[in-house]
Amino acid sequence: MLNEERLAEKIENVFDKCQKETDNPDSSKTLLAREIAKAVVEEIKELQITYVGGLNTTSGPVTGTITYTLT
Repeated sequence: MLNEERLAEKIENVFDKCQKETDNPDSSKTLLAREIAKAVVEEIKELQITYVGGLNTTSGPVTGTITYTLT
């Protein structure tokens, strides 16, 4: 499940890292972009899909478990 609080905490941690940068603002910008992207991807990988119905075949409703890993 996506968790807004967990993602916000990761982003706040990135800002804390960037605030410590004093030598090169461009490296801080790069760090910010990469770390936020990493946090978003990590959060998306936590996504869980619950299938409750809607697909049908001539034999009746489709059932089962969706097993897929986001990479």
